[in-house]
Amino acid sequence: MIRIYTSYWSNLKKVVANDLTPVAISRGKPRWFKGEEEESLFPSWDMIKNVSNLDDASWETKYQFENLNLLDPEATAKELEGKVLMCWEGPGKFCHRQCVASWLRKVPGVEVEELVFS
Repeated sequence: MIRIYTSYWSNLKKVVANDLTPVAISRGKPRWFKGEEEESLFPSWDMIKNVSNLDDASWETKYQFENLNLLDPEATAKELEGKVLMCWEGPGKFCHRQCVASWLRKVPGVEVEELVFS
């Protein structure tokens, strides 16, 4: 079983305090973050600039076409095993982190969990 986590930048200290490895999947990230990045999952600047021009489903379709369809989901899941995919939006808000999580969950034997800290 491959387990991957997701969270957002406001939880970074909690992620690190729990001995988990954060990986930036957002093009923008905190200036002080010097950790791992997975550039293949960064949305393009064009998508970021035009996020308000598309509804969630259209944005996800475009992201799938421009990013995820170019990748091997099994290899990506193995590379990200045990890590925490980080971007800006908090829980309950549409973001590409959720698109990535949904895409990875289609791989047999992969679980993706949004981390919730109390």
